[in-house]
Amino acid sequence: MGKLEQIDGVVYTEGLAFLVECKDQAENVNIEPVAKLRNQLSRRPPATMGMVFSRSGFTESAVMLEQKTSPQRILLWEGYEIAYAL
Repeated sequence: MGKLEQIDGVVYTEGLAFLVECKDQAENVNIEPVAKLRNQLSRRPPATMGMVFSRSGFTESAVMLEQKTSPQRILLWEGYEIAYAL
């Protein structure tokens, strides 16, 4: 059997689909989870989006990757944004 993908979750709402990755760690999330999600999205329909949630925030390299990816399909959510959305 081949290697399976590991995705934390999928959200479907109003015709939109989001792959979800969650990180609950003390240090800022590095580039690897963002790059992994970008690769997973490349194998999905173009309308599929991604979201990465981090309690502690993101490194500069992770933010740069998200901003430089075209088309921009990944949203980064940090602790204060998560609290505000509740």
